[in-house]
Amino acid sequence: MYRFWQRWTVPFLVMVAIVVFVTLPVFGQRADPQPTGKPYQMKEIVKLTEMAKLTETGQLTLRTAIELAEKHTKGQALQASCEVRRAKPKGDPSPGKVRDPIGARLIYTVCCYADKQIFDVRIDGKDRKILDVKERKTPKTDDQKRP
Repeated sequence: MYRFWQRWTVPFLVMVAIVVFVTLPVFGQRADPQPTGKPYQMKEIVKLTEMAKLTETGQLTLRTAIELAEKHTKGQALQASCEVRRAKPKGDPSPGKVRDPIGARLIYTVCCYADKQIFDVRIDGKDRKILDVKERKTPKTDDQKRP
């Protein structure tokens, strides 16, 4: 039995060392040093966080924008979206200065159905005013084109 251990101990330890030293770098290369989210997801999170901060500073919320659009069109809201619009800076900002977020405002677009028509209502979140109302033109089907 002593001869067995004497003969196979060193080759066994060499084999274990080879397996360990080969697999560790492979697993080390598989580790992702970047955040788990994809770049477009990170941009989306930043944009949504900015929208939340703007609503906290007193700009219109999505729910209030929908109510305002429904009241204006006397209809029912079908869809709503929001975007951040930044004011264009006057002049060239000096280097090293960060853009002032005060000029940013939320612009809501609410799609409403009223009087058998569909309207897109755009609302300024900062001034709480309706910017414009446009009727969506529905494409004519083949049945409508034939006399």
